[in-house]
This record gives sequence, C-alpha cells and structure tokens, in this order.
Amino acid sequence: MKTMTKQVNFKEYTKFVDAVTSDESRDFIAFSDRIVSLDEKSANIERLLTGAVGINSEGGEIMEIVKKQKEQDRGRLPLLKNY
Repeated sequence: MKTMTKQVNFKEYTKFVDAVTSDESRDFIAFSDRIVSLDEKSANIERLLTGAVGINSEGGEIMEIVKKQKEQDRGRLPLLKNY
C-alpha cells in the first residue's frame, strides 16, 4: 500500500479558503444583513435553511448505511431487504 508523505500547509490553505469564501460565510454581520435583504424580498429563508439542513441530515444517514455496508459484511443493504 502506498502511503502519502505530503504535509498540508495550513497557513496557505487558510489563505486559499479565505480568498474563495464570501463575506456572508465569514462574517456574522454580513450574513445577518444578507438574511434581512432576502427577507425584504419575501424570500422564505427560514424554510429554505430548514429544508437544506434536513436534506443534508437525511443524506448523511444514508451515507452512513453505505459506509457500513462497504466496510463490514452486513449482507444486503437494509433499504433493499425487500427486493
């Protein structure tokens, strides 16, 4: 098995992330201002955020099943047990 020997330069990585991340994602005031702006345009942002978090959570649960199936011999996937 080949092992990786390259080390991550976290200072350089942090600079990169800061360069590609929006102000709204890095700064609470900018985020808050954006939420207010969307609200003034009748965007239902609280429903959008709730839905996005919910979909992501469900996706994580399904991914956990797939991961366990890949890493351990568990027979058929529970979601497929009736097929």
